[in-house]
Amino acid sequence: MKRFIILCLSVLVLLSACGTATPEPVAEAPAPEPDEPIPELEIQPGPDDIDPETGDRVLSSTVATVGDGRTLRLDAVGQALTEPGTSVRYGIREVRVYEGETALQTLVVAAIEGAATTQSPTVESALSVRDMNFDGADDIDLYAQVTRSVDPHYYYIWNPDTGLYEYAFTLRGAEADPDAREIVSTYRRDDGLDCVERFRYNDGGALEIVSRVTEDWKNGTEDFPLVDYYEFRDGEAVLVREEFTDYTDDGLTVREVREPVDGEFRAVRREVLEGADGEYHVVRTEEVAPEPEFPEEYGGAEAFPEEFDDVAAEN
Repeated sequence: MKRFIILCLSVLVLLSACGTATPEPVAEAPAPEPDEPIPELEIQPGPDDIDPETGDRVLSSTVATVGDGRTLRLDAVGQALTEPGTSVRYGIREVRVYEGETALQTLVVAAIEGAATTQSPTVESALSVRDMNFDGADDIDLYAQVTRSVDPHYYYIWNPDTGLYEYAFTLRGAEADPDAREIVSTYRRDDGLDCVERFRYNDGGALEIVSRVTEDWKNGTEDFPLVDYYEFRDGEAVLVREEFTDYTDDGLTVREVREPVDGEFRAVRREVLEGADGEYHVVRTEEVAPEPEFPEEYGGAEAFPEEFDDVAAEN
């Protein structure tokens, strides 16, 4: 019996030791290092940031590439213009040019022709970029004014020497023609003539007009305008060709081409055309012989008998 009691006590001691065993300590994870401080960026004015003095805000922004991997941001700063009885227009007072967070320059519209702001029909059309001098850099196209005809635009050209934009010219309906390296301006003049003008950069980098074509519907026919071609020589417009198109009695469409001959404009050829809706091509050309001269000392053309009319027509 004594041995049995001793055996039971031994088993209890062993069980007690197993239930209170201390677990091995677990290695703690290292404390996280503090995050590096994030630098504060300079916040540029956004669409909702309104200047309390002028009421201006950033209406739109666009990106310009100016070579050597440089990318600029252009902010059009202005406000909506509301005039009684007219549609809402958007006026740009200035264009701010940034490279990254660095302000390069501010283009103030008032420096051009005294205009306080521009005037564009939409926010999207107010400011855009195009290469207007064929050097691969984006130039600034700023919508100038809303008119009854083709609206004018202000153009600023990127100057790689100064690293800045410079106002260059104002044109209506301007498009760059890289093949001819010319700027083409298409618009309707105040006198009602439809006009196409071509400009070319001179050796000094200035844009100069080189030619002009006008379509005069008042002095043309019902379906065709009188077309005049001008070349510019020493800054003066010189008429070099005139075209008058009409229908003949037998249903042909004939264009008469007039050019200066001995100081006077005369018909030099007639061209038979085919086509429709303004798209015509020449199918036959008839040269026009010069008119016979009747010396004034012999009484001029009126002194010659009628039998000479046929001879004159043949010549």
